[in-house]
Amino acid sequence: MKNYKGFIIKTAKGVLIGAGAITPGLSGGTMAIVCGVFEEILEATANFFSHIRKSITCLTPIVIGAIGGVFSLTSILTYFSLKYPLLSNYFFCIISLASALIFLNKRVEYKYSLKKALSLLCGTVTSAIISLLLETLEALSF
Repeated sequence: MKNYKGFIIKTAKGVLIGAGAITPGLSGGTMAIVCGVFEEILEATANFFSHIRKSITCLTPIVIGAIGGVFSLTSILTYFSLKYPLLSNYFFCIISLASALIFLNKRVEYKYSLKKALSLLCGTVTSAIISLLLETLEALSF
């Protein structure tokens, strides 16, 4: 029973990794770090030929999930981006920001400061303003 649960959890993490691979502003590697499986994937691929069975057992659910995530979410993200371009830009910015915050939280040596938080906020606000300006210019140039 426990093996099935672990397989399902790793497959779900693989889906998130696949989603990260096709989402603008993210990457599969970032999602692997966020999901906590990056080091495990790195070890399994680095020592693949020394520990073939262990590596295959580790990588199989993640690869299955990643492939499933790419194929199942590509059309949804494409439709969303084409139908609601401004909203999808904000959505992708929020996802990127959230993954960056989670990623920074995973790093032990990172120290939070008001200056860094304000820099992140300024970058986010600047991106939103540029996005709004581009959207407005596009709407005006019918």
